Amino acid sequence: MKGYQLKITIKGSSPPIWRRVIVPEKISFEDLDNVIEYIFGWTHDHLFSFVIPKERIYFNGPSEAGDEEAVQEGIDRWFYEKAKIIYTYDFGDDWEHTILVEKILDYDKRYPQVVKFKGPNMIEDCGGIWGFYDVIDQAEPFEMEKVNEYLKAHMKFSKFEGSTYPEDYGLPYSEKEMYEELRKYLKTMAGAGGEENFEDFGELEPEESLEEVFKNYKKDDLLEIARDANLPKPARFKKAELAQWLKNSLLESGQFRKVLTESTQEEVGFFQEAIEEKGIYIQAELVSVSPLLSFYCGLRDGEFLTVPKDVEEKFRKIYTGSFQRELERHWELSGYCKSAVYLYGVISLEDLAKIYRGYEHKKITAKELADIAARYPGEMTVKDGYLMEEELEEVDLYVRLLEDQEKLPYYLPMDKEDFLRYGEVECQEPDEHTLPMLEFFSEEMDQDMPHSLILYYAVLDSLQKNGEPEECASLAMEYCKETRKGRKIKLIKIIKNLQPYVRTWENRGFTDYEVEAMRTEKQDASRVLADSKKETDKDCKVVAFPGTKKIYPNDPCPCGSGKKYKYCCGRKKK
Repeated sequence: MKGYQLKITIKGSSPPIWRRVIVPEKISFEDLDNVIEYIFGWTHDHLFSFVIPKERIYFNGPSEAGDEEAVQEGIDRWFYEKAKIIYTYDFGDDWEHTILVEKILDYDKRYPQVVKFKGPNMIEDCGGIWGFYDVIDQAEPFEMEKVNEYLKAHMKFSKFEGSTYPEDYGLPYSEKEMYEELRKYLKTMAGAGGEENFEDFGELEPEESLEEVFKNYKKDDLLEIARDANLPKPARFKKAELAQWLKNSLLESGQFRKVLTESTQEEVGFFQEAIEEKGIYIQAELVSVSPLLSFYCGLRDGEFLTVPKDVEEKFRKIYTGSFQRELERHWELSGYCKSAVYLYGVISLEDLAKIYRGYEHKKITAKELADIAARYPGEMTVKDGYLMEEELEEVDLYVRLLEDQEKLPYYLPMDKEDFLRYGEVECQEPDEHTLPMLEFFSEEMDQDMPHSLILYYAVLDSLQKNGEPEECASLAMEYCKETRKGRKIKLIKIIKNLQPYVRTWENRGFTDYEVEAMRTEKQDASRVLADSKKETDKDCKVVAFPGTKKIYPNDPCPCGSGKKYKYCCGRKKK
């Protein structure tokens, strides 16, 4: 028999409130609801729903409308290692729980068992996560021993074999398989934590000191860390002396604060989780690209991350409330800068400040944004009052891009979370429009998933920056050392089909289809900022889409040549 080790976290809780629980196989989603409600202190007074995000499938609990998918569907088809499922309880207060399937293990019991937890029981009808913190003092403590006694006595589930969904419920199997491989790789790219073996947990204690970690390194590795940390050139130390010097240098308060400031929120989150959990499993790829995790942590067997005790002690001293607020402010502003650069390529600091104020309803100055951008050399820069991707600074390429953008509005999602998502790594994930290109690289060009994704994002990056399908295809063919003309023609066709769905700099973040819809419907698609209504058209630089019909550089030329306007009559006008 098998079971699933789940980590269930209350979304928005800080510090996170979670339960790690093992549930047996062959139970229904309704059975799982009973487990979740009991271990978080919910009282079955409200409706609930499960969502499989990637498949967009919902399993609702019994209701007056007759919905009872959760009663009729088993969990096994949807639970695989690293799968994520969303559980929502009380659609008024909207308590969202993230269920992560950490691993599949041997489990011979028919009842669930909590193996670890953090945080108290929840409180009904308190206004959701924000209201909860106003009354958190009234929350009852979670008592794992008593909870497990109850689960053993009252939740012995019989085996559930039913299912409402046919085996071919959605995508063809090959695409389903590809999506699963894609999820695994993207989680590695984005830094999702790996599985955690709670049975071996107590055997892997953190090291006493960072010096102890460094003693297991080669001398050249220590010298490389010193160079990467921009530390003064070390003296001609022996290896043991070098390990001690490097440890003392990295734990100097100013140096540690500098590394923390330059780290992402996710990296600091993993670092804190490794402290709280006395070690976590994590992908080695994430550690290798993170100065915080590679300089200050130990990594055993290539996947178990620990924080030495002297590093933890130093971290607790410098990670004060004021420093934490400083970091949170930095992460917030850098998120806006990264998203704006990704979507638009170039934007005036004043316009970005308006976007920030519209989403956050807080004050911000152009100088604050410029100071944040200065911390990311090689990624973005500021020139003449404009924030831009660094490559656009060369020979004033940003001026030409601004001319191409003309009076287009900025693409602004309704929710700030959607806007900030564009600042994350590889944010334009494959969908029904772009998946055929990924399939082409994988199936017809014989590339494995990592290399297929490299090609996929390279093509998207080129299209986003106004690259031509023929150019994109040539680069991909060269990378694959593929010379067959037929393959190239097919790839060009695939790229042309997906091109209208790519958010581009030239369109200020809109897709070609969205621009066409705005023009033909003559609608204002600026998604006006919340506070821009208070500003006059004269003062506001985030302008609405013009109502008059005009020809854009990427439009077919009206002369009938079949070429884009910018390569035909548009070029002649210049």
